[in-house]
Amino acid sequence: MATVCDECHKAIEVPEGSVTTGYGVDKEGRKVCFSCCAEHDKATMAEGQDPVLYLTEQKSPEGNGFLRRAEVSNWPGSLKFPAVVVARSKQYTPSGGQYDRVTAHFRDHLGRPWRIEVRGDMQCGRSRLLKTA
Repeated sequence: MATVCDECHKAIEVPEGSVTTGYGVDKEGRKVCFSCCAEHDKATMAEGQDPVLYLTEQKSPEGNGFLRRAEVSNWPGSLKFPAVVVARSKQYTPSGGQYDRVTAHFRDHLGRPWRIEVRGDMQCGRSRLLKTA
C-alpha cells in the first residue's frame, strides 16, 4: 500500500533503490510529500522566518579550483535557488582547531535577498533575510 501525503492527498512514490522515504514528517507527525515540503519552506520564508537550508557547490570540471555553480536548497531538494558565494574563510576555535566558513547570497521565490552561512564540513546552514534599503 502506497503512502499518501497528508497535505495534498497524492500517493507518495518512492523510486526503487531510493535511500529515502519520499516524504518528510511535520511537527504534528503528518507525512508530507517533498513538493508540499517545498511549499511549507516557501511559506516560512514568505513570513520572514529563518529556515534551515543547504548550500551545495559544484567545482569546475577542469579541476582548477574555480567554482562552477552554487545552489541553496531545502533538505529534499524540492526547493532550489541559485547562489553566489561571497566569502570563504578559515575560522579558529579557542583550542587552536580550525574550520571553514562559507557565506553565500541568494534570492528567494519572491525576489528578496537572503544570506546563508555554512560552517565546518557540513552543507547545512542558517539562512537570514537581508534588510533592503
